[in-house]
Amino acid sequence: MYVDTSVLVSAFSNEPLQAVAMALLQAPRWQQVCVSDWTMAEFACALQAKVMRGETPPEVAHVVGQTLKDLVGQGALHRIAVLREDYAAIQRTLPRLSCLVRGADALHLAVAARSDITHFASLDKTQRFAASQWLVGIECVPRA
Repeated sequence: MYVDTSVLVSAFSNEPLQAVAMALLQAPRWQQVCVSDWTMAEFACALQAKVMRGETPPEVAHVVGQTLKDLVGQGALHRIAVLREDYAAIQRTLPRLSCLVRGADALHLAVAARSDITHFASLDKTQRFAASQWLVGIECVPRA
């Protein structure tokens, strides 16, 4: 299962969908949970934004950021590199979609499409809709 940044931010922060995100990450049915280099960068930016807005103390953000890095280092999260070919895939695929996709979200979809995944997880409804068109044959979670 590939998870985008929305899942990680919700799981590691006091967010309304934290329970949903944690359930996705901890479900025993996932043999492997994947993130991309882009997910890691976007997560760091989201965490810093929470610090800047006063939502998260800097010490907590440091621990959360380190925890995510440790999960990758321990293999609990499999990290997938972003490749030059992912950008070309975005240019080829975007015209076929019937919804507007942000550049950051398109990069998640391109990496996921190139990877050997069976599920794509996002808490963003628009992202899941785009994924359902781009990632044919790959289930988008959560449903709803």
